[in-house]
Amino acid sequence: MTVLVALVAGGSAAAFAGATASAVALNPFPGGTEVYFDHGEATAIANMNLGPALGQVAVAWSPGAKMMLGQGIAEHAQWATETTNGALSIEVYGMFTQPSLVTVTTIPG
Repeated sequence: MTVLVALVAGGSAAAFAGATASAVALNPFPGGTEVYFDHGEATAIANMNLGPALGQVAVAWSPGAKMMLGQGIAEHAQWATETTNGALSIEVYGMFTQPSLVTVTTIPG
């Protein structure tokens, strides 16, 4: 989780420098955690192409699996930017560094 928070914090700080404060929401659920990015955060992820970097969080996964996760995050972040209040949700099942499953969802605005 430290790597994810560091990546997100660094990306958000760069993207939102001088703008309204923003915070990534971590929402625990039984068996995992949802990482919720609002519209501004999803836009920053898309604009800065942070999907591939965020996909590296699953360190125990194969390089191909990390690449696919990163592409999915990038695509969903881009889709979230296409509506006024679109958002991005990443659900991580298990530990962040060794998840058993990760789902990426666009939440239309």
